[in-house]
Amino acid sequence: MSRKYLHNFKVYCTAFLLALIFTGCDGMRNEESLKICFIRNGDVWVMNEDGSHLKQLTFTGNNEWPSWSSDGKYIVYEGYAGGHNEIFLMNNDGSNNRQLTLSGTDENCYCPTWMPDRNLIVYNRYVSSSYISYIGIMDTNGNIIQEYSLGPIGAKLDSLSVSYDNTMAAYIWGPPYIGIFDFKNNSPNTTFISPTNSSVSWLPQKKILTYRQPSSNNVINRNIEEASPITILTGMPYPLTYGGLSWSPSGQVLCFTSGEMGSEGIYVYNFNAHELKRITSNITDKHPCFMGKPR
Repeated sequence: MSRKYLHNFKVYCTAFLLALIFTGCDGMRNEESLKICFIRNGDVWVMNEDGSHLKQLTFTGNNEWPSWSSDGKYIVYEGYAGGHNEIFLMNNDGSNNRQLTLSGTDENCYCPTWMPDRNLIVYNRYVSSSYISYIGIMDTNGNIIQEYSLGPIGAKLDSLSVSYDNTMAAYIWGPPYIGIFDFKNNSPNTTFISPTNSSVSWLPQKKILTYRQPSSNNVINRNIEEASPITILTGMPYPLTYGGLSWSPSGQVLCFTSGEMGSEGIYVYNFNAHELKRITSNITDKHPCFMGKPR
């Protein structure tokens, strides 16, 4: 074997090993190390993507909608305190748990998530006396930066997700509808898609919204600039109402919940491998969110 051939062979082997390290089964990165936060029996838990290494982070039994920050350092969630739904923040191991909002007598705060590339929290505040819902933005200290009115829609929001470029928020509100809020133009559209009773999640790096179609039990991708939706999964197990959809950071794995007897729990679907896995079997499990990709 010549020295030149041996050198080229070593270079090839090195490149191949690096590819194995940095490229996973989804073709973009190794997601085996990713974690998922979720709600079980009203508390925030975390686990590996395969359902192993379960760890409980809260112990009050009245929490909803955990969402992991893009840098993986924090989990924000909705909790109950002092007779109101409030926004809480903690480190990713459950430490330094603190309340960020303090609602008035006729208001509550719901379904927090993040600006995808910033440590800014997006949330819903609903004032029952005026029937007005707001989408708000605050920092990790609870300082409100901006609140946008959706008008007197008469309902709190039941899911909230921000597009990858931070320009739009998608949300669900009763009867139910999916609405789109344009941060740049301060413009809500509250009848964008009707009906759905699942959560919404923006596909990473694209203006494409994912949701479940109740009539067919299909999972849908919809480019908000185009009229026709695209079915990406057909006839999935029936998800819990507002049970949750969540994309992995690469956009190759989708996590969702099912509440159907015998198939309850959290599932992940890998689009590269065309593989569906059930990773939990607890009927109370809901609102999953991948580490590194806010809901």
